[in-house]
Amino acid sequence: MEWKLALIAGLAWAALNAALFVFVSFAPGVLIAGGVSVGPAGVVVSLALWTTLVSMTLGGYLADRVKRRDRLIVLSSLAAAGCMGAYATLPMPWLWCVLGGLVLGPAPGGIMALLPGTLRPDRLSIAFGIYYSVLYAGVAVAQPLAGFFLDISGHPAMPVWFAAVLMLLVIVSLAVFRRVQKSTSVPASA
Repeated sequence: MEWKLALIAGLAWAALNAALFVFVSFAPGVLIAGGVSVGPAGVVVSLALWTTLVSMTLGGYLADRVKRRDRLIVLSSLAAAGCMGAYATLPMPWLWCVLGGLVLGPAPGGIMALLPGTLRPDRLSIAFGIYYSVLYAGVAVAQPLAGFFLDISGHPAMPVWFAAVLMLLVIVSLAVFRRVQKSTSVPASA
């Protein structure tokens, strides 16, 4: 059953990373379509990454301190998805980039702690091998898929909406992870 847990946790991690990569890659197109030049559009979107650098460290600290890490992952993922959707539809894109970067921070630490908090130490090497394989495959597939959605829709915000859906996939993956964990009688750590 460890391979199932590793696969599902890897899917959660892949979804989060793919959402961030898709957002950063395609979000400038939304601003460019609205008349903003390439340089300023890139600067606005980069605000999400700069704030994420700080919020991930603080979010990891918070994830270690809270008793309900899963709730933190869910709230963080929901808020990040909401900020991505707001970026695609509402004014003040810089605000949604900054807020999105801030609220994303708590989720990565909690997701990264899923396997070490669940599996025996002697099973972690193979589990992380599966986990990272899923991560790399997911990120590799997400970018061209986002481009496909852009091509078929013709709307520059479509990849950003796709990124928001990927953030919601983090929550679904976490729920499936806990269900599989419960069915295999592996004790919960969060």
